[in-house]
Amino acid sequence: MYRYVYNKPMTKLPRILSISEARAALKDLVERVTADKAPAIITRQGGEPVVMVALSEWEALQETNYLLESPANARRLRDSIAAAEAGETRSLTPDTLRRLAEDPAAFVGWADDETGTDGTS
Repeated sequence: MYRYVYNKPMTKLPRILSISEARAALKDLVERVTADKAPAIITRQGGEPVVMVALSEWEALQETNYLLESPANARRLRDSIAAAEAGETRSLTPDTLRRLAEDPAAFVGWADDETGTDGTS
């Protein structure tokens, strides 16, 4: 079984602004949210705040939620994260990933041997 490195994304603090501020600077706000991939929280007097996120971030969240609906997938993800945090993973170079995609059979048993991080000695 191959192990993939889990990288915790850097948490970006959301920008918090009122609906009036958001309305006045909507174009700039949209540009910032999409460029930085950081959400914006828009507050409303007497109403529940809303969050503006880039579509790519929203799709990633939706996909993650879908995958985690399966208890087996959630368990594998937790196990993978624990392995990564315990240092039980290895890094792969882009070249190694390409070779792996082209010929998975060439890597049978590789994950358990003592080769270098790029799949070579």
